[in-house]
Parts: sequence; C-alpha cells; structure tokens
Amino acid sequence: MSTAPVFVVGVPRSGTTLLRRLLNAHPSLHLTFEASYFTLVRSLPSRVTASAFRDAWVGSLPFAWQRVPTHERSIAAPVGPPPRDPRWMTALMAYCARRQGKTRWGDKSPFHLYELGPILHAFPDARVVHIVRDPVAVVRSQHTVPWAGINLLATAVSVRSALDAVEPFRDRICEVRLEDLLRDRAGELKRILAFCALDWSDRVLDPERYAPRDEPPVPWLATGPRERASLPARPAMLPVDAYRISRITGQQRERYGYAPLPPVGRSAWGHLTRAVTDVRELCRVFLALARLRRVVYRWPRPAALEVFDAVNALYPEAVLACSPAERTQLRSWLRSPDSLG
Repeated sequence: MSTAPVFVVGVPRSGTTLLRRLLNAHPSLHLTFEASYFTLVRSLPSRVTASAFRDAWVGSLPFAWQRVPTHERSIAAPVGPPPRDPRWMTALMAYCARRQGKTRWGDKSPFHLYELGPILHAFPDARVVHIVRDPVAVVRSQHTVPWAGINLLATAVSVRSALDAVEPFRDRICEVRLEDLLRDRAGELKRILAFCALDWSDRVLDPERYAPRDEPPVPWLATGPRERASLPARPAMLPVDAYRISRITGQQRERYGYAPLPPVGRSAWGHLTRAVTDVRELCRVFLALARLRRVVYRWPRPAALEVFDAVNALYPEAVLACSPAERTQLRSWLRSPDSLG
C-alpha cells in the first residue's frame, strides 16, 4: 500500500472542507485541518533557530486547530529537525492520523495551492487533489466571510491569481470540480481514491457517520444542511456584478469548463458609482491587510487566538463573521485539547 501523503488544496470557499470530510471517512486516511505548514514557513524570518521555529510552529493557529494535548506535543512536534524541515509537518500529520486509527496521512489547506512547488519538492510522491468551483460562485461565497469579503473586484482578482498559481502543476495533480462532485459523488471519489492509491470504501459516501467532526466551530465551516439552515441569509449578487467577475476570471473559467455568462451592462452613472465604491472598498482592503500583516508577521509570534481575532476583524460585518458568543465557544474549543488525550 502506498504511503504517499495526500494534500487537498483549492481556492477558499471551493469545497475543500467538504472534500476533506469525505476523504476522512475512508478507513485508512486522515487529513489534518489546515495545518498550513508551508504558508507559515513563508511568513517566518529568514534566520531563526530550531528552538524558536518550534515555538512558532507549536504556538501557531494552524497547529492549534489540531488540538494536540500538552503532554503529546513532543510527539506531534518532536525536538530535532532544523527550521523549515518538512519533518515538522510529517510529525504532525502522522500523529493526527494515528490518533484517528489511520495509516495514511495528509492535510487540507486551501492556501497551500500557492505552495505546490515546495510541497512536491519536500514530498516528491505526494498526491495533490485540487478542488475547483465556478469562480463566480467562489467570489459570492467569499463575500460572506470576514477574511475575504470587502470588495468584489479584489476578491475576483485574488481568485484568478490562485487558480493561475496551480497551472504549472496540473499535470502532476488530480483536479475535481465541486459541481461534478456534488452531481456524481461516487464517481468522482472513485477517481480521487484511485489517484491517491487508496482502495474504494463505501464509507466515503457517509461522512456524517464515519468522518470525525474536528473542524473549529466557526460559522463559515458549516457544511451540513442542518448547520447551514441556521446561518444568516447570504446577500444576493447582482447579475451585473456576476458578469463582471466572470470577465475578470474568464480565462480561468474557460480552463475548467465553465460556460460564459450572458453580457449585462451598466449605465454610465452605474459605472461611476461602482468605481467610487471600488476605490473606497479597496482602500479599506489595503488598510485591513496592513493591520493583519503587522500581526501575522510579528516576531515573537502572536498567540493563536490573537491571529484569529485579527482575521475575523478584517470584515466584521460579514454575515459569517464570528460573533462574540461564537468567539467564546471557539476559545473554549481550543483550550480543551487535553480532554482528547
């Protein structure tokens, strides 16, 4: 049986959480939740000691997502490897898989789609699965979350950039469209499991029963019908905005087989007001990202919850932003890993 790690990547809001849950229902495979190791490595100072690197890794928000009990952190993050060594990631993924009784391990981190070069260099036999969704639907969905929803233009450009980052690696990875996965779950999962050198298991069709529910309790990760029914209504997207996004991401939509949207025009006054709104919102985007960068790139590293609060504060009026009560629930969830051991 193959021991190659499995990495699920994709533009945020493309279905990576759903795909992770389906794959984690397999009896042999466990994917960590957004360990984001290679993204973290990029944010660290160029010179850092092994001890400082370990402190930054263990104290990071991605590591906190895994809820490793204090007395087991020497297993999930053993002392020894030099800074930026992939063995840090391997140790965490292997530990989390063993905790679930699984023999194959991997990770689901959306932003790792920018890190496919380092991932495939560190793990030459890795199986990378890239899930894709219509960019127009992705932008609409991202506009509901606190970390991406300020401006449609900026969001569309970021989606286009993310899909282009995957282009040089498409011959080495498996790609699946969310729309195809929802239409033919069994057929697409058979193709993915074959690519990952995993035997078929009917369990992947029943994640509610077989997959661990280990995602953080934040609104934007709700995937079940009951969970989603309790969320606030999502704002509608105007047809003219959908068409604008389809033009910005036109090459990428064509690449993945999405049909063009019919043209929708704006009046001269509409163009002017949209331009003024874009300028105002883009200024807010740059200021928000500058504040976030000051937190994320600070050294020594900030606490995990401080990073989460900075992300949630980017666009706090988003319909899926964490409320104070939900933030308290998350804090309690993060502080209870020792009950797992």
